[in-house]
Amino acid sequence: MSETQKEVDDCLREHGCRPWEYLDKLGILDKLGKNIIAAHCLHLSDDEIRLIGDHGITCVHCPNSNLKLGSGYRFPMLELLDAGARVALGTDGSASSNNLDMIEVMKTAALLQKGWRGDPTVVPAQQILSLATLGHTIAPGQPACLFLSTAKSLSDLVYASHGDSVALTLVDGKIVYRKEW
Repeated sequence: MSETQKEVDDCLREHGCRPWEYLDKLGILDKLGKNIIAAHCLHLSDDEIRLIGDHGITCVHCPNSNLKLGSGYRFPMLELLDAGARVALGTDGSASSNNLDMIEVMKTAALLQKGWRGDPTVVPAQQILSLATLGHTIAPGQPACLFLSTAKSLSDLVYASHGDSVALTLVDGKIVYRKEW
C-alpha cells in the first residue's frame, strides 16, 4: 500500500482519492480493521495516517527494499505510532532486498528515521527491537518465541550485527535454528 508515488497518483487518477481513502470508501477498513497488515505505507497523507491509526492497522516498514527500489525513505513511523497504528519491520522478498536479515533491517530503519528527521535520539535501539518483534515478551500463557545473539549489548545488536550473530531461534517453544559452532 502506498509504496510509490506512482501508485498514489494512479489511484487519484482512477478513483479520485488516495489508496487508503479508497479502501475506506469501499468499507474495507471498517470491515477488516485490525486484521489488515499492509507493507510499505511510504506515501501517506495526514488524513491517511489518521485513518490507519483509527482502525488499528499494522504497517510493515521494509526499508532495505524501499531503498533498493527507489520507492522512498521517509516512512512516517512516529506519526503512525502517534495515530494509534501498529508498526512492524519486514524484509519484503529477497528479490527486492537481497536477503531476509531482520537485524540489518533494524539498523537501516533506525538510521533512516534519525537521518531524515535530523535527530540522533529518535527511535532508540529498544524501540526498534520492539518494532522488529511486535513487542513480544516471554510470559506465562504466551508462546515461547525468542532468539539468542552473540551481540554484547542491545546497541551492538541493532547497529553492529547481522543475521549471522543469531545463535539460536525458538518459535512456540521449538528450536527452529541453532548455529553450528
